[in-house]
This record gives sequence, structure tokens and C-alpha cells, in this order.
Amino acid sequence: MANVINTTKLETYLSQRWTEFVDKTQLMRTVLEHVRDGEYRTSDDDPPNSNHKVSISFHPSASKLYELEMWAEFTAPKNNGVVIGTHVFAVLSNGDVELKETYGTHFLLN
Repeated sequence: MANVINTTKLETYLSQRWTEFVDKTQLMRTVLEHVRDGEYRTSDDDPPNSNHKVSISFHPSASKLYELEMWAEFTAPKNNGVVIGTHVFAVLSNGDVELKETYGTHFLLN
């Protein structure tokens, strides 16, 4: 059956209500672990003014028909600077997330 679920409305609904079903502490821990272990392009430019944060949104996967992605956009400390980026996670049916892609810049503080 085609078009049974309106994916745009589903994305909006999940993105607006994620705090009701996502463990915020575990999400922050997961994001910070991936920031710590990840490789990012570096920049000596001053980072944009921003507090440490994580925000998420949900999207159907472009690569798999039945997969839901969670995008975690973050500003997080790393070594001698701050990383601003996005982690793309696959949402697994057992409630786990699996890192698929990482984008971001590590701003080195002088």
C-alpha cells in the first residue's frame, strides 16, 4: 500500500515530541562519546557564539526503505576547542541507535 503514512507529518510529530520518548541523558552521553572519538575537520576561526547543546530531528532514511534516522545537531567541547556538527543515527527497532554519518568542524581555541 502506498502513501498510508504521511512521512512529513510523522517527522514533524516525532521532532516535536522527542522529549517524551528519548532518554536525554543517554542521548547526551552517546553524542559526547562520538564527539570525543570522532575525527572532524579543524578550523582556527572563532566558533560561533553558542552554548553546549544537542537538538534532534527525525527523518526517513534516504538509503533504506524502512529505516528512520535521528539527526543530533550539537555543540560540544572537545580537547582544546568546541565541535559544532551533526550525527546521523539509524533508529533500530529495539530502541538503540547506530551512528551512520558524522559532519562537523572542530574549532580550536587559541
